[in-house]
Amino acid sequence: MPTLNELNSRVRFIIQDKSPTISAAINSYINEGIEMVAAAVLLPDLEISAEITTLSTAVEVDIPDSWGYDRNLYYVSSQSTKKELSIYSSESLFVREYPKFRVQFRKGPIEAITVHSGKLVYYPVAEETLLCKYYKKPALLAEGTDEPTYIPQHLQYRLLTSYAASEIFSLIEDGIEGPKVNTTFHMTRFENALIQLDEYFRMGRSRPEPIRKSDWI
Repeated sequence: MPTLNELNSRVRFIIQDKSPTISAAINSYINEGIEMVAAAVLLPDLEISAEITTLSTAVEVDIPDSWGYDRNLYYVSSQSTKKELSIYSSESLFVREYPKFRVQFRKGPIEAITVHSGKLVYYPVAEETLLCKYYKKPALLAEGTDEPTYIPQHLQYRLLTSYAASEIFSLIEDGIEGPKVNTTFHMTRFENALIQLDEYFRMGRSRPEPIRKSDWI
């Protein structure tokens, strides 16, 4: 499994730059690639749970800082009522079921949840402890021996070095007339590796059950 130092060395070999000042920039692009991967593909090793306490005076609370990209909440249950709650994939769907939820504070128990603009939105209104299961943000690589363990080993080099190389070549080739050959080549490698990663995890990923209402059709 490659370390940050090994990933960095591979990128330096690809771009043929041995200058001492480039190393920090490469590490930054590698970590940016990690965030891009985690935002694009649900990585099972990033599944986590946390308890969130709602308020009896509001319809929303802040989501935890660890929550990955405000999305992929796949399970919520109330520790107060011992019931699993309905999860809506967007506030627009939530509004169809509760059109006046922001102006009519109907008291709980809580029935449904959605996520919007960094907030956990719930209705009816009650102070309850909710067990939420979601995908956390990946731990970025800081030390030279750190490894991106949440990405399958056979795709770590392909994903992270291709992303970093494409970003660096986009700067090198800036202003060149015609196609940016190296930029396009490495970005294509990254995008193809993302497809492979998505296929690799197609089975066994936790997702919320879609809300189905016959009167929405």
